[in-house]
Amino acid sequence: MFRFRIIFILSAVVFLFLGCNSALFSKSTCVSCHQDLELASASHGNCVDCHKGDPKAKDKEISHGSMVGSKNPSAPEFWEQTCGKCHPYQLARVRASLMYTNAGMIKNIQNTWEGEDGERYGTGAGTVFSANGLALELKGVSRLNNLSGELYRKFCSQCHIGREANGKYTASHSSGCATCHFPYNDTATYQGNDLTVKGKWPYSADHRLDPLPGNDVCLRCHNRSGRMALSYQGLNDGNNSMVPTRNGFPGPKMISGGRNVTHIVEDVHFSKGMDCIDCHTSRDVMGDGYAYENMYLQTEIRCEDCHGSGADRPAFQEITRENDAAVRESKRYTLKMRPGMKMVTTGKGRKYANVFYESGDVYVLGKRSGELYKSPVITGTPEHTIVGHERMACYACHSRAVPQCYGCHTRYDRTKLGRDYIKDRDTLGKFSETEDWRKLYPFPLAVNQRGKISPVTPGCQTFVTVIDSQGQMIKDEYIAEFNGKNRLRFAPFYSHNTGKQAVGCTECHADPNFLGFGQHVVNEKSIAATLLCEKSTQKPLDGFLVMNQGKVSAVSAIVRENSRPLNGSEIKKVLAVNLCLVCHDNSKDSIYQKKLDYNLLPECLGRTRPQTHPRPSPAMGTLSHRSKPRKKKIRFPIQAISTSKYNAIFDQSMSTRAVEKAFVKKYLGQDDPEFFNKNCGSCHVRNCFDCHERAGDFVVRPKSDRCLDCHNGYFTGMEFYGKAPREDSLRYQRGAVAKGSPFLKMLPDVHAQAGMECGDCHSMESLMSGKKSSVTCKDCHKPDPAIIEHSIGTHSKNLECYACHSAWAAQEYGTFFIRFTDSSNREYFRLRPWGDGQYVKSGFLKKQDSPPLGINERGKISPIRPQFIVYFTDIEDNTPVGKENRLLAAQWKAFFPHTIRRGTVMCDGCHNTPQRFILEKEKDRIYQLQKDGMALVSFWDQRGQNVSNGSFMPHDRFAKMASKGSDFKKAYVKKWKNLIRAVEN
Repeated sequence: MFRFRIIFILSAVVFLFLGCNSALFSKSTCVSCHQDLELASASHGNCVDCHKGDPKAKDKEISHGSMVGSKNPSAPEFWEQTCGKCHPYQLARVRASLMYTNAGMIKNIQNTWEGEDGERYGTGAGTVFSANGLALELKGVSRLNNLSGELYRKFCSQCHIGREANGKYTASHSSGCATCHFPYNDTATYQGNDLTVKGKWPYSADHRLDPLPGNDVCLRCHNRSGRMALSYQGLNDGNNSMVPTRNGFPGPKMISGGRNVTHIVEDVHFSKGMDCIDCHTSRDVMGDGYAYENMYLQTEIRCEDCHGSGADRPAFQEITRENDAAVRESKRYTLKMRPGMKMVTTGKGRKYANVFYESGDVYVLGKRSGELYKSPVITGTPEHTIVGHERMACYACHSRAVPQCYGCHTRYDRTKLGRDYIKDRDTLGKFSETEDWRKLYPFPLAVNQRGKISPVTPGCQTFVTVIDSQGQMIKDEYIAEFNGKNRLRFAPFYSHNTGKQAVGCTECHADPNFLGFGQHVVNEKSIAATLLCEKSTQKPLDGFLVMNQGKVSAVSAIVRENSRPLNGSEIKKVLAVNLCLVCHDNSKDSIYQKKLDYNLLPECLGRTRPQTHPRPSPAMGTLSHRSKPRKKKIRFPIQAISTSKYNAIFDQSMSTRAVEKAFVKKYLGQDDPEFFNKNCGSCHVRNCFDCHERAGDFVVRPKSDRCLDCHNGYFTGMEFYGKAPREDSLRYQRGAVAKGSPFLKMLPDVHAQAGMECGDCHSMESLMSGKKSSVTCKDCHKPDPAIIEHSIGTHSKNLECYACHSAWAAQEYGTFFIRFTDSSNREYFRLRPWGDGQYVKSGFLKKQDSPPLGINERGKISPIRPQFIVYFTDIEDNTPVGKENRLLAAQWKAFFPHTIRRGTVMCDGCHNTPQRFILEKEKDRIYQLQKDGMALVSFWDQRGQNVSNGSFMPHDRFAKMASKGSDFKKAYVKKWKNLIRAVEN
């Protein structure tokens, strides 16, 4: 009898794992058709328990006739009678979760567009329970008949688990429970063993239920908006314009929406091998049964849970019951939790199912991998017990990259049909979007919903254009109201790109970028933005604060309840720390363990030796402003041109293009001897009338507009008038157009603002002699010794004036030339037209911030930029010929940006920033170029690069500059005191 029982038990176990192919189901018509179909799981062995249907009918139509959900019985319309029958607790949680209702997303879209109307909406109507336990009626978003409802249904609704999303490469997913537990692959095709559906779509990759979804599942949805799943894995979909290529196609990896992603630094947890679900609990993802209005309310985890805070170690609760939630949830882990274990608790006081204390240390168990990760606890460490940092969110310091998408220009056109994914039909009204700019670093900080200082990101900077059904524009780049004012929005945000290394103290305290001022220059009591909103010359596009004569004002909103920018008093305190950081630049310094005493400054500085640098004598002169020059009405007889001295202009570079021809011949001539003639022949002077206009028998002085016929785009010229070239990708081609190309709105050169033209500094005599300009800065301006920077002898000796006073500069990093021969894959490169029809040109990264610095031919520190960091790919018949993405040149050029302002960046922008001198440290590196198959380790690392008309800053010279002698410290403190004193509370 005992022997029989053993045999019976063993047989039952074998049956359990054989599932649908077991002998018991050999007569099932399910098995007879779907041979070799994978078993969903050991506990899901009976086909009809989930799918229903008639397992005895031989006719396919009859057998399938009573099935539910066709291939997906977990779809919400069926889950009550399928998944929910066995898992009612989980179903109740999911039905109220934000992943299903999208109530938070809909609410935030309303706030961004028309404002809330007092109702709560979800993907479908139903009763849920609010966080305080009261019944809450959700209206179906199909009834939200305005722009907010339309945008959600037609643009955003594919990323919720209530509906299946198909036809999106890398972003397709099923609906209901199968969304996460039966993962799709990139093409949503079945690749399992069942030959009846193999290769068909849309199906999950196979028929195995995955109880613990991997990172690829999260990526299906979380690759838009905040790009959290991308950032976590070290991927970036912005500002790289379809390059580098990969196997002849846009690369390195294509994702949904025709986007390509490149590599950036990974989140430290991902680098260690952790999955999203190793941090996020099931209640984070599936909900806890209550309906929350925003994701941060549903999310229960915090950094402090595993790492502790400066004051407290991670909290824990001991498992005392065998049916504890942590025990139940861990049943599929390689290490099961058990009574007596000390489980770390979440921010809501609930036990993690995979984080526990062992011998006084905190360990995180990889739910899928089974790996044990020892969590570093930071409690009591000096850098985490700095007085004043109690309000800092951990990720304010430890975020490496924060995706920021500035300027979301949304067009809604009711003359066209668009797919309503909730109503499941096409209706009038189609959306399209274009962008202004993306960046990853630096990122602004503000007070978040929990009262902590954390990163914020645009959320959203929506400019709305509406075309009615008659084709009439009824809204043109409209900015919606927030709290009664038309304002752009920023929102608190955790980018999921955490690093062990923190942002440097001087970066936060000495760079107004982090405080919300965006790209800027500081001029005495004012901070002026350089990247401007198209709607206003006074507002930054990439910031939310301005300071004018000491008065700090918020010009954009920080949305989410209780969130706000730092106020003047707080900014004053942040900036004041620089008075100490100049000497005490280590966060572990004991002075930061107590409130700073600024009364000690005179005593501190008195310990250093007296200043020794020579100061200019007042007799040298004071700052003088050149008045607007009188324009000379130059008229020159046309008949005299042939015998005049001015013919020498045709022997200069403007006509010969000798420098450019030599460059192209050296670096691109071997691949294509005709490259210059095909792509570069349009910008050179062939006769006098290329620049000058006729006035009867005379030529007259040219206007600046004629200069810009050639000096536009990446060439110096448009910057003078506050225009920066946009990315090459078509999604950035929008906005004001000059010389046939759209440009970003930037702060113009102060001379252009005063009405000066190119010819006021550039003369025929200077151009004929091969000089760039007929005057220098000091011909018109005398340094004022009362200005701190001018009083420093080493500045006047070693710096070009425009090294400090260039507010910004157009820069292109990684210029890719791609030649196509008989290749249809060119259509995938959605770039603006350029040059000969055989080529496309794309930049990996364009920037318009403070330019890097190097040494020019005069031996002075000067702005530099890539003359060309050139990569080349030859594609024939859709296949790369030879090595793909070959680096041909990595050459920089010292130049004059033509973006002069009276203000400058602050001292730390040079003295504490090795990256600005192309001396980037590996630990500071964000862009991981070699992972994308590029030869350079970094654009901001001097190795393998050169300056054509000068040199890079030597390491030892920068080290000396960054050493901060006593003279520097005194001048630094004086400058910061002046700015701090100016800030009004």
